[in-house]
Amino acid sequence: MGSGFLYVGGVPESYRSSLQWGAPQSSPPFQYHAFPLYSMQVCGVSLLPSSSVSSSFPLAGVVDTGSSCLTLPAELFDSLLSWIPAECDLLSNCYLPLHVRSILPDLSFTVASTGTALILPLADLLLRSTAAQGGRQPYCLFRGPSVAAANGSLIVFGSRALQNVVTAFNMNSKQVGVAGKQQRSPLTVQCKAAVKCMGLQTRDITVNTCVDPSCSDYYFYVLDPVTHTCSLSSQFHVTAIVLIVSFIVTELLLFEIRFYISRRVVKTVRGS
Repeated sequence: MGSGFLYVGGVPESYRSSLQWGAPQSSPPFQYHAFPLYSMQVCGVSLLPSSSVSSSFPLAGVVDTGSSCLTLPAELFDSLLSWIPAECDLLSNCYLPLHVRSILPDLSFTVASTGTALILPLADLLLRSTAAQGGRQPYCLFRGPSVAAANGSLIVFGSRALQNVVTAFNMNSKQVGVAGKQQRSPLTVQCKAAVKCMGLQTRDITVNTCVDPSCSDYYFYVLDPVTHTCSLSSQFHVTAIVLIVSFIVTELLLFEIRFYISRRVVKTVRGS
């Protein structure tokens, strides 16, 4: 992990022009070290709504130098892990798989609506492996609560997640400014391949998965697990047979009734 510096009273002149200042935050206790997130991408795929400010669950980044890792809301965590090489256990502890190079894609984000992308190399989040981990390097990455939960919309940037940026705090205006140490395009190496969908499936690019059609929304249709299309259920065939038999029986009964009534009418006329 690289060394860091703390500047008091101002920002080095070399970074002043490139600082992206987030909108002032007023919600305690994060008003002095939080900033809105307008975008967050990995492998060219957005993990956020197009505008976090106008979305139904605005997302905010929080600078926490007391922690080391990056904490993402559950939905963003799942989206990120669907695009990068990782193996996760039931407790959401994730590792770089064995025999996979530690050259990883970048996570990029912006803190201003017109700002350029800031780079967070995911390789910075790799920790040293221990004997208990079987040689796999763990990601310094945590799965937070859902965005719908209290404080679930917070993305916590620990010290490892801040290595590649310069962070400034304006205590008077309650703003956080962020500038990148590297001016380059985000890396997209070792991204997982996009899934290929079949039949009537639609692709959810955020989590890199295929979504089956909602066949149950239509009467007598079920999902075919092989073709991933909607097909008529066996219940439809049973119902169709029952209806056809019912129509035939009803028609025969009506014929018998008409025949019986006509004979009675004929007998009545002849008897008169």
